[in-house]
Amino acid sequence: MTRNSNERRLEVACEVARQAGKHALSYFADRSRLNIEGKGVQDMFSQADVETEVLIREQLAAAFPDDGFFGEETEPSGLESSSGTWVVDPIDGTACFVVGIPTWCVSIAFVRNKRIEIGVIYDPNSDELFSASHGQGAFLNGQAITVAKAQDFTGGMTGFSFSHRATPQSITGVLERLLSQGECFTATAPGPLPWPTSPVAGSTPSSSLT
Repeated sequence: MTRNSNERRLEVACEVARQAGKHALSYFADRSRLNIEGKGVQDMFSQADVETEVLIREQLAAAFPDDGFFGEETEPSGLESSSGTWVVDPIDGTACFVVGIPTWCVSIAFVRNKRIEIGVIYDPNSDELFSASHGQGAFLNGQAITVAKAQDFTGGMTGFSFSHRATPQSITGVLERLLSQGECFTATAPGPLPWPTSPVAGSTPSSSLT
């Protein structure tokens, strides 16, 4: 994949994410219209999820008809495509969305040969668009961002999310190691959404947990 093709896909993905976020936000402003269904423990969806994914899927297919698509709410297609596959969660944080907590986002990625080439996360509640292309850095609303320069966990803040697909024990172990090293954490946002929103994409140092 050439840099030019990545740039074009990133440009389109950013525009599509904004359109999708605007559509989802219209439902969020009037949640009485939602028909909410469950898929499992703390795992739900509504027509807002489905409609938003269809919007994303149609826009990406129009721009890149040879690309595959793998979404949370619709059937996958073209996963064997040599050009790559779009991976989409139209409303990432549906549990927050349906109860009126504004910590959800639109998540779009493009994967080729098992490598993430492009990532876009749009938070329509704060109008913040996070974007990245492999080897080209990360951006917030077009401005370059980096992690904080903290050298250990006493200067860090970690956004933390939990899914019932994992065991509680696996999560509490991570939290125990974080807290024992002086880290602070928050658990209010869906997985991909940085917290707190700021000019840096999170503040956890690059050292690993031990």
